[in-house]
Amino acid sequence: MQYRLTRLRVEGMRTLEHIDLDLDGLRVLIGENGSGKSSVVEALEILRRTRSNSFWNEFNQIHGGIHALRRHGATMLKIRCTMEPSVPGESLSIVYQITLSERGVEAEFCKVQGGSPSPLVLINRTIGNVLVYDSAQSTLAPAGLSPTQTAISAVGQPGQPSLIELQHALESIEVHVPFDVIPTWVANAHGRPLGVRGAAMIAPTAPIHSSGPFMLD
Repeated sequence: MQYRLTRLRVEGMRTLEHIDLDLDGLRVLIGENGSGKSSVVEALEILRRTRSNSFWNEFNQIHGGIHALRRHGATMLKIRCTMEPSVPGESLSIVYQITLSERGVEAEFCKVQGGSPSPLVLINRTIGNVLVYDSAQSTLAPAGLSPTQTAISAVGQPGQPSLIELQHALESIEVHVPFDVIPTWVANAHGRPLGVRGAAMIAPTAPIHSSGPFMLD
């Protein structure tokens, strides 16, 4: 079963004190410069990278680390998402949340809702205590992870089916930035130099003349 991202919650990230977005369907972000539109997109990219075994290195090298991302006055950065099946009529949903600080992954949590039992907790992590669902024992079991390694990246095959589906859903998040004016983290991720602000041609069009039909007085 394939899952898709339907809700995103971000706390303590740059200008975003707390935002909870319903992403079920087409959503367009509109706002003034500095209102947090790019931060929402970057939060999605950070979510995608939680699946990587080198998450913490990428988080620091590409995104600038916790000091570049954390909102002034906030102690931690939290990103939470809800994944729902792409097939209509299915009631299951997967909730995943990661909390980041200077020490690394401060907390990590994952649960499945709508099944039996509901909710079924698959990851329950705090500093120094990481519990991941063990299918063989049908219960949470300790996992030896470093503070900079995400629990979702450590789940291997075969694993609890919903955790594997969550991995695939996180990996499937795609961020496309088709403009010359790009955030620093995008330039770092793709090895693109940051240029001076300018226009970028997305698609060719006919020239507009001052006497043309689209000009208004």
